[in-house]
Amino acid sequence: MSEGTLKHLLLGKSELIPFSIFDDKVLFTNNYENKSIYIKELKNLVPKFIVKETEFLDQNCLIIYSSPNSIKNYLRRTKFWQSIKTSQSGIKIRSILK
Repeated sequence: MSEGTLKHLLLGKSELIPFSIFDDKVLFTNNYENKSIYIKELKNLVPKFIVKETEFLDQNCLIIYSSPNSIKNYLRRTKFWQSIKTSQSGIKIRSILK
């Protein structure tokens, strides 16, 4: 967020409401109803992304960042995958996921 945007928000004259932070971006809305809808939808990004709740400028916000443990990596650690990975089915699945 730029210094100018932060100063503007801290002056208390802004109607902008932060609802999410990702990478170096802050997402704003000007309506609390929309904020609730956006937050609800953004929470559905799990498990592709890590989504955490925090407070920013006295508002509930979501922090979103890439998950180092994608679904593929998660499945690799399961007992199910360990039991089938060398079977014909497992070999076929691995060829599809590459």
